[in-house]
Amino acid sequence: MIQGNHSLTNRIKNIIVAWLISSVLFGLLAIFVYVQQKDAAKQSVQAASELIRLELDSQLHNIDVFLKQAEQLDIHCDASTITLMREQVFVNPALSEIGIVDQQGRLLCNSFGRLTPPYKPLSLLNNRG
Repeated sequence: MIQGNHSLTNRIKNIIVAWLISSVLFGLLAIFVYVQQKDAAKQSVQAASELIRLELDSQLHNIDVFLKQAEQLDIHCDASTITLMREQVFVNPALSEIGIVDQQGRLLCNSFGRLTPPYKPLSLLNNRG
């Protein structure tokens, strides 16, 4: 009987040791998989942010080039000026509208066309002083 109990005790110990070893190995495997997924997600976010940065740089460059050209726009809003503004809105998705404002703050025209009469924002009308 004593030897039977000893054999049963050894089997239980062996099962417990095997279970502990398995648990440790699966735990280490789970940690490894988690770290790998976290690194992959981080790299994915970094790649996406780099693409966004490159796109923004490109759009800002295009806008900068246009603003240098804009100094030569006709403030009388002729057809070629409106066409140029429309082209810029088309090729630069960051722009929704471009307009020409006179020194009194009135919007003379925008990429949609000439405004007759020129638009004067209410904030300018209220601050006539």
